[in-house]
Amino acid sequence: MHALARTAPAPALPARDAGCDPVAPYGGLGVAHELPAAAVAAGRAPAPGPALDALVAAHAEAQHARDSGEFRRRPRTVLARTTDRVVDRYWQLAAAVAPAAPPTTGEAHDWLCAALRTGSEGAAPRVKNG
Repeated sequence: MHALARTAPAPALPARDAGCDPVAPYGGLGVAHELPAAAVAAGRAPAPGPALDALVAAHAEAQHARDSGEFRRRPRTVLARTTDRVVDRYWQLAAAVAPAAPPTTGEAHDWLCAALRTGSEGAAPRVKNG
C-alpha cells in the first residue's frame, strides 16, 4: 500500500512553526481518532464533542497553546499539519482493502476535521466548576 500511496503527487509541506513539538500530539491523536469510530461507521454527520476536543487538545499541546475559541478559529493551526495527499491516499487504500473493518484512522481524522470546520471552530470545551 505504501508504494501505491506514493503514486499520489508529493504534498507541499506546511511551514513548521518555531516552538512546535511535532511528537507531542500523537498520544492524544490516537484517542481522538478512536472516539468517533461509532459515529463514522453509522454515517452520522461530523459534530463537536469529546472526540473533537481531544483532536484540538492534541494540536494545542504540540504548539504549547491553550484550547480556546481563538485557537479553533485558526484553521491553519489545527488542519494545515494534517493535509497530506500521500497519507490520504494510504487511508483510502486501507479502507478499500478492509471495508468491513472499523473506520480507518484517516476516515476518523477526516470526520474530526469536518467537525472542526462545520460550526464548532469557535467553541472550546467548557471548564466545569466544582
